[in-house]
Amino acid sequence: MKKNLVLLAMLMPMTSGADQLVVARTIRLSTAEDLAFANEIDASIHTVSTSVTTCVDSGQDVKACQCKHAGAVMKLKKTTNRVLKQRPAWNADDVVLYWETKGTPGEPPTMSHNVAAGRIVKFADQSLADCK
Repeated sequence: MKKNLVLLAMLMPMTSGADQLVVARTIRLSTAEDLAFANEIDASIHTVSTSVTTCVDSGQDVKACQCKHAGAVMKLKKTTNRVLKQRPAWNADDVVLYWETKGTPGEPPTMSHNVAAGRIVKFADQSLADCK
């Protein structure tokens, strides 16, 4: 749960004021290929989130931690760009991807995932620009 809070804090500057996320379409993913693409993005988000959370837990602020893990942010951007080339309909600010996975032992039986893929590249660009 904590990792999701840090990721949310990282995304907040991208979703405030006039740039607020407004969901117009939710795309429910069900094909094996779509799920594989979405899980690639999700795995990259998890890597960034875990790295930044560990850093923040050590007492550093979120922006400093994003910069410290700029390589993971860049990988997230590259992964997302590669997937969006295969699925251009996912690349919109108002689209949220939704899918479910079966939980592993110790987790809920079904986990829901939501990703605004079109926003991830903007987040990565903003994060990397803040590090210069």
